Amino acid sequence: MERGNQYLKTIDRYIGIPFIWFLGLLRPRNRKIPLQINRIAIIKGAAIGDTVLLSAIIQDIRMQYPDVELLFFCGKTCVDTAKMIPGLSKVIFIPTTRPFEAITILRKAGLFDLVIDTGPWARLEAIFAYFTKGNYKIGFRSLKQYRHYGYDLSVEHSNQQHELENNRDLIRPFILECNSLPILTPSSIESKIICGQVGLAKPFWILHPWSGGFKGHYKEWLPERWVELAIWLVAQDYEVAFSGAKADKRQTDILVDTCTSRGVSVINLSGKTSLGELTALIRASQGVVSVNTGILHIAAALGAPVIGLNGPVPTSRWGAISAQAINIDAQEPGCGYIHLGFEYPSTPPNCMASINTTDVKTAILHLMSREKLNSSS
Repeated sequence: MERGNQYLKTIDRYIGIPFIWFLGLLRPRNRKIPLQINRIAIIKGAAIGDTVLLSAIIQDIRMQYPDVELLFFCGKTCVDTAKMIPGLSKVIFIPTTRPFEAITILRKAGLFDLVIDTGPWARLEAIFAYFTKGNYKIGFRSLKQYRHYGYDLSVEHSNQQHELENNRDLIRPFILECNSLPILTPSSIESKIICGQVGLAKPFWILHPWSGGFKGHYKEWLPERWVELAIWLVAQDYEVAFSGAKADKRQTDILVDTCTSRGVSVINLSGKTSLGELTALIRASQGVVSVNTGILHIAAALGAPVIGLNGPVPTSRWGAISAQAINIDAQEPGCGYIHLGFEYPSTPPNCMASINTTDVKTAILHLMSREKLNSSS
């Protein structure tokens, strides 16, 4: 399900729950995981960061089943990211806002030995999995989400562990070792070319202030702190580029104008690059500072130095995973309350305000010193 659409979420809950419960009454019983696994379907409705995290279990599946046909069915927001995941046989777009069309696409894909629904809460993804032709179906049983009735095996989805571990639990019934970390294949775009096109001529940092999805503004850091950080980085002799989607351009313009008014020149990338071009810039950068959103996980999976600013989203559940990642959690009491993406209290604490620039600067200096040490060794 595409994130942020409250109308679809309401339909998903109040119609989806009784419908998937009814379908569960009709499902075949006592099926076993096939001994021979030749075709696997993975279903993911939305969320770029979630898609990046799934890249880890795709590597584990591919290592145990090198010849398996592994198809990834996903919504619009995930397609470009999924195409960067190594190990997939094919990425197939399903229009999640047009369920009948999506189900038609899934059924036309033929019979699968395993169907894995990776959605943690949406009933629609469970319905998609039900109608996909498969000999055995696996999906999450999440607290109070009532979506698991159509699976042959329902796996507990826990808010006490990182989402990577939840994903690993989905495949542990048929995969012996689950040790891979998220990974993306770098874009083939020449980084020097795109750097020249956007005006980056010397070492630079990418700052990503914006979060999409439901109530994303609660995950965003204070604008004045982004400005302070950008000015400090320029003083360290780095260039700074603010990234964002096309819809973020106006907000990013304000940050850029504020920096300019203080005598500091920075670059606005919002809406000016494709995802492939942005990944090329990420790999060419000194590092990325981002709120907890898709770009954070993309940067980590590309192996770039990255600092994640986690306010309402706890590191323990959704932090960036990489040897090059530093996650900073909010210190305000009551923060770190988001697990599935929508558990906002009626009066949320101002979590992001409790993350100060000093801690972010310290993390940057740590990454820079680590990079210098690695370069000299």
